[in-house]
Amino acid sequence: MTLRNKVKTDKEKQKNNIIKSAISVLSKKGFSKTTIEDIAQTAGIAKGLIYYYFNSKEEILIESLEFIRGKMKDYVEKTTPEQINSFEKIRVRAKNILKFFSRNHEMFLVFIDQDQIKKHSRTYKQNLVKTFQSQIKNQKDLFSEALQDRLIKPGADPESLAIMLFSMLNMFISYSIISGKKMNPEKIFHQIDIYFLQNLKSTGAE
Repeated sequence: MTLRNKVKTDKEKQKNNIIKSAISVLSKKGFSKTTIEDIAQTAGIAKGLIYYYFNSKEEILIESLEFIRGKMKDYVEKTTPEQINSFEKIRVRAKNILKFFSRNHEMFLVFIDQDQIKKHSRTYKQNLVKTFQSQIKNQKDLFSEALQDRLIKPGADPESLAIMLFSMLNMFISYSIISGKKMNPEKIFHQIDIYFLQNLKSTGAE
């Protein structure tokens, strides 16, 4: 590794350290009550060093959302086999989204910081919408493929189905985190699968 590459790698590690620390603090205190000092202390670095990587607390939040979105995307893609059909991919992705957030409560709490959504950054809202739209689009594309392949009943609207599935997943995750009740991804998915997804299958689908 060249010196330039090593410096670049070290910078990326430090930036990720700050982001992970920010997620930890933000999930506990919320955006309004979180300070740069809090993040620096959790990261184990000087406050001034944070400003070398970020211009503001808001920028840290936006980067944190990008970090979470990337982590979730990587996890879901890596745990979804390519060789299965589109309907099975919908099922596997749904289960894996539940698993991801059941293991990463802090990340989801950053998403549902209502104080930040209502009172603060327009950029935050745009990034949140972008995250939701990305998830819905991925599921919509799979529902469209499943409809084309006659794996689900004719006449189904892929976008509506994607929004319904997205809403169910997020409601279960939100309730689990806010109520403090530990989520059982397998049990929750089983209910969604039996009473929603399986009812979408076409008669001839295996």
